[in-house]
Amino acid sequence: MSNGRVAPGLESLLDPRSVALVGASRRASRWGFLFVRGMEQGSAVRTNYYISRSVDEPETGWYPSIEALPEVPELVVLLIGDAGSRQQIELCLELGSKAVITIATPFTGRDDPLLDRIAEAGMVVLGPNTMGLVCTHTRLDLAPPLLHGEPRDPGRVAVVSQSGTVSADLALELYDRGVGLSTFLGVGDQYCLTASGAIRALADDEHSEAVVVYLEDPLDGRDFRAALEYAHQRGMAVVIMPAGDTGASARAVASHTGALATDARVLRAVCEESGAWLATSPADAVDHACVAVRRRWAAGPRVAVLSEGGGAVALAADVLGRAGLVLPGLSDRTRDRVGLRPGAKELADNPVDLALVGAVRESPMVYADTVKALAESGEVDQVLTVGQFGDLIGMNPEREDIETFEAEERQAVSAIIDTSERTGVPVLMQSFRAAPGLFEELVAGGVLVVRHLDHAAKLLRLGVADARSATGGDDGDGSRAGSRNLSYFQARDLLERYGIPLVPSTPAAGPDEVLSGEDLPAPMVVKALGRVHKSRGGGVELGLRDARAAAAAVERMQRDLGAEEFAIEPDASVPGSVELIVGARRTGRFGIVALLGVGGTHTEQIDDISLGFAPVNAATFDTMVGRLRSRDLIWRGSEPRIDLDAVQSVLESLVTLLDERREVLSAEVNPLQCTTEAVIGLDARVVCEEPES
Repeated sequence: MSNGRVAPGLESLLDPRSVALVGASRRASRWGFLFVRGMEQGSAVRTNYYISRSVDEPETGWYPSIEALPEVPELVVLLIGDAGSRQQIELCLELGSKAVITIATPFTGRDDPLLDRIAEAGMVVLGPNTMGLVCTHTRLDLAPPLLHGEPRDPGRVAVVSQSGTVSADLALELYDRGVGLSTFLGVGDQYCLTASGAIRALADDEHSEAVVVYLEDPLDGRDFRAALEYAHQRGMAVVIMPAGDTGASARAVASHTGALATDARVLRAVCEESGAWLATSPADAVDHACVAVRRRWAAGPRVAVLSEGGGAVALAADVLGRAGLVLPGLSDRTRDRVGLRPGAKELADNPVDLALVGAVRESPMVYADTVKALAESGEVDQVLTVGQFGDLIGMNPEREDIETFEAEERQAVSAIIDTSERTGVPVLMQSFRAAPGLFEELVAGGVLVVRHLDHAAKLLRLGVADARSATGGDDGDGSRAGSRNLSYFQARDLLERYGIPLVPSTPAAGPDEVLSGEDLPAPMVVKALGRVHKSRGGGVELGLRDARAAAAAVERMQRDLGAEEFAIEPDASVPGSVELIVGARRTGRFGIVALLGVGGTHTEQIDDISLGFAPVNAATFDTMVGRLRSRDLIWRGSEPRIDLDAVQSVLESLVTLLDERREVLSAEVNPLQCTTEAVIGLDARVVCEEPES
C-alpha cells in the first residue's frame, strides 16, 4: 500500500486492497495479457484476481467469474463488450465492489438510470472509453500502454486525460525530465468520474505536486472552474492542455464580442481567474509542470549567467534577451565576491566568464561558489549555468584523482541546491550531458536541467512570478453556427429595455427620407446598416452639417455599397472621451462571459480586452479593468478618467440580458463613449440563436 494519502474519494481506484480483471488472458497477443502483466507489478501489496471463463485455477488467482472469487473485489476492471460490461457493473453493485474501470460503453446515455444507482451506491466508475489508470506510488498499473508495462519509480506529477496517445507522450516526457508520473487517470467519456472530479481529488493527493490535464470537453464549465479554484486554494498547480483550436468549430457569429471572446480566450480567462496554466503541447505542459513542482518563483526578470566562456557566453545573452529577460550588470562588491581576476572589470561581468574566475575544471566548487555569490547578491532573480557542469569528469577522463573530483562534483551539486533553497533564488542548468545520478539529484532538489539554451530561456521566463498568467492557444474566430444578427434597430430596442443608454437614432431608406425628415440633429452621423463592421469601406460618415449633406452621404452609400437601410444619428463625439467595448457572450460550458476592452473602429486590431465570468460584481469588474494594457486610458493616477460605475452598470445589464433571454448568444455596445460624467453607446449589436424551422 502507499506511504501517503492518495486522492481522497479515489482510494478504491488508486490504492485498492484487491483487483479483479474481467477479460484476463494468457495469450500475449491479447489486451487482457498486457493488463495481467501490469497488475503483477503490485502483487506484493494487493490481491489480484484474473477472470477468464476458460480458466479455473484458484491456486494461481485465475477464476471463471466474479461470483467464484473468495471475496468481493474492491476494484473491478472490465475488458469486455458493452452488454457484458453493463451486466458486470450491475453485479458489482449487488456484491458491493467500490470501483470499476470500464473500457466499453455500458450506458445508454447520460440519463441512464444505472448511473443514478452507481451514484447512490457511492461507487466510482472510470470510463468508458478510458485508457485506464496508473498510480506509481501504490504500484498499480492498469494502463499498460502508458509506460509499456515497465515498472517506474514514483513521480511527482499527475496526469488527467481524455486521450491515451497524448497521455503516453506526457508520461514519457515527465520521466525524461526527471520529475516522473505520480498518477494517471484516463477519464475517457466522463460518465461518472469527470476531469473536474479528478482535479478536485488530486488537489489533496499527497503524492502529487502538480496536475496536467488534457481536455477535450469539461462537460460542466462552472464545475470545472470550481475544481481549478479549489486546487489553487490547496496549493496544487494545474496545467490545462486543451484539445486543438477550441474556437475553430464555430463559424457564424460575426461580431466584435464573438471575435474577441473566443472559446480559447474564454478558457484562458478561466485559467487566469483560477490560477491554472494553459499549455499548447505535451512538451509545453511538462515545462509548466517542472517549473511548478520546483516551488520557487523569481521576483523579476533579472538573470545572472555563468559559463566557461566561448561562444556560449554571447549566445546566452542573445537568447535570454529575446525571451524578455534582463542580464543586469554586477556591482563592484558582487564582482569582488565572484572573484573576477584583476584587470577583467572592463569586460562584461554578466554573463560571468568562469575562465576569468579560476580553473573551473580544477574544482567543480567554483560553480557552486559563484552561484552562491550571485544568489546572495540581491542583484539578480535567477541564475543560469551554461556549459559542462554535471559531466566535468567526462571532460577530464585523463585525471588521476577521479574519485576526489567526483566527490567534489557531488559536493558542488549539494551546495548549489542548498543555495537555491536557502535564498529562494531559482537556479537552472543548461548542460550538454549531465551525468546520471547528478541529474536526478539536481532535479529532485529543485534545480531544473536542460540541454538547449532556448529551452532554458523559456523555463526562466515561466519561472518569473508575474509570468504565471495563462498563455498559449490560437484564438480561432469564436463564432457559432445557427445564429443570426438582430437588425440594428431591433438590437437597440432590446438594449434600451435593459436600461443601456444609446445615442438617439432615426431610420431612413434613402436620401428623400433624409431630406423630408424633421428635427434632424446637426452635426449628424449616417450609418449604412446591414454591415457587420459599418465603418469599414465607407459605411459611416461623421460630422455632416445638415440634411442635404446627410442625404448626399446616403446616396453615395447606396451607389458604392449597395446599402438599403440607414441610421441618422447626432454626432455625439466628445473631445477627450474614451471609447470602450462592453459585451457579453454565452458559452457552451462556462456560462456567460463578460467582455471589457478598448473600443472603436480598431477594436480587433488593438486586441486589448479582458474577460470575466457572470455574475459581474465590483470585484470582478475591478479585476477586468486592471487586466487591460491600456488602463492608463481609464485612470489618471488614482483618479478615474471616466464614470466607471456607469460602465459597470452597462456591463451588468448586458449580462442580465443574456441571463434572462436564453435565445441571445451575445450582445455588445461598441463603442461605449465614456467621460467623467456619463457613458453613452454609439453602436450596438445583438446575436440570437436561429429559431428551428
